[in-house]
Amino acid sequence: MLWRRVARAITSRRFLALDLALPPLPEQRAIAAVLTDMDDGIAALERRVDKTRAINQGMMQQLLSRAVRMPVPDDELEGESHDA
Repeated sequence: MLWRRVARAITSRRFLALDLALPPLPEQRAIAAVLTDMDDGIAALERRVDKTRAINQGMMQQLLSRAVRMPVPDDELEGESHDA
């Protein structure tokens, strides 16, 4: 991979000698605050997904064990044999 060859070619001395343009400290803090807020939002969504999956799994277990039955409208029952 190209990036591995490039990474090996840059020594720590060369890296430290690079002149990097960094935004002012207040802007860095503002960027960090936005990223932190985004991380918090992602974590909240992941918790919500986990909770939804747990609820879904519980509902499926109840349905498959017949602990809960889905209501069937009367019009769908017409014409079915109840001999079963």
